[in-house]
Amino acid sequence: MPKLLKFCAYVVLLCVASPWSYSEKTSTPVFTPADFYDGEKTIHSKIKFPAWDGDVSVSVRCDARVSRYGKILENICFSTGDKYAPFDTAVHKAAKNALITPATVDGVKKSVWFQYFVNFSKKGKEKRIAIYPNYGLEMEKYGVHYTSPQRYSKGVRFLFNRCRQLYTKVWIKATIDEFGKAQDVEVITSEGGKRCTKNLAYKFSLAKYIPAYVDGKAVPSLYMEAFFNYAVADRR
Repeated sequence: MPKLLKFCAYVVLLCVASPWSYSEKTSTPVFTPADFYDGEKTIHSKIKFPAWDGDVSVSVRCDARVSRYGKILENICFSTGDKYAPFDTAVHKAAKNALITPATVDGVKKSVWFQYFVNFSKKGKEKRIAIYPNYGLEMEKYGVHYTSPQRYSKGVRFLFNRCRQLYTKVWIKATIDEFGKAQDVEVITSEGGKRCTKNLAYKFSLAKYIPAYVDGKAVPSLYMEAFFNYAVADRR
């Protein structure tokens, strides 16, 4: 009889404990997205307006790989044409000496891909530089200061490197929900084999993301990430 009682008690314990354990393991992580550093090394204080004749308005979009300590390890930027290269260069120079406030997941600092864009405008003698912590894809919905989703899992870069001979430029497009899950992943490219494209989309669908944030609240958002490959050097 004692053995039977012990067995019944064990079964009851499993029934009570298992749902709690499962729920805890599958709960949504607590995210804090990377954001602009608030201090002497903020990128805002580092960017200088390049020499330019005449009026201009140009936006430079960037994917920055930020370390767990806030250092920008890679900074891949592009504008709307080669003639605006001085603006790309200005952002690159600033990024070398700037810091970003690191992202965290459940209180642990993470290396992430942080997206931002810089708008340079000049009219007459008046110059203006505006910097935003996003790609600008959801500004109509969320305003100018929301943070874009941030990928923090590894492995996608390695997969792209294996496929690099097939591409010159690749865009990955997806929707990242408020829980950091990727949906509707699409590989946008003009070249490349079907197998590589399929594998790249699959890898992105499994990647880990910090969702977009608006006023401290996680929200679903469109996400795009650029991969470049040139004959001289693989920029990513």
